Amino acid sequence: MGQGGVGKSAFIIRLICDKFVGDYDPTLEDSYRKAFTVDGKEIIVDIFDTAGMEEFTTVSDAYLSMSDYFLFMFSITNKSSLEEIEAAICNMSRVKEMVAPYPMVMVGCKGDLEEEREVSQNEIKQKAKEHNFQYFETSALTGHNVKEVLDFAIQDYQTNWNRAQDVPQKQSRPPKK
Repeated sequence: MGQGGVGKSAFIIRLICDKFVGDYDPTLEDSYRKAFTVDGKEIIVDIFDTAGMEEFTTVSDAYLSMSDYFLFMFSITNKSSLEEIEAAICNMSRVKEMVAPYPMVMVGCKGDLEEEREVSQNEIKQKAKEHNFQYFETSALTGHNVKEVLDFAIQDYQTNWNRAQDVPQKQSRPPKK
């Protein structure tokens, strides 16, 4: 989830197909299913590529309600895209009927465009700390940290979030190390 144009689709195409698609074609909603190997185990992951935050629809809400883990994506070249995290958390909380902590990781996209950076590392670290989220800076162009985000998300989900469905949603996860 994240604002339109931040690199969500490029990140997903890099993750799924290991290639970079630089042309921006606004996504309505797409879904992908792929097997990944994490810690020697094959894991089937369903990935939903949603429209930008300003374009949330009932369909996006349906994807949110079916999801167990979230990637909040923003562009390091667009300060307002990081500020959307509050709306993303609010929307996720509303749809999933949950309170903090949240099963989410922050992903800074377009890390290869350092010369166009609008969001400082300090601002990002402060926002990640405020919400107790892990942060990764990525580049779909080079593939930097793309697989690492997925590996972390799967491990975090399995360690902290993969509990029986009847466990109360207010359960806390341990603080980041």
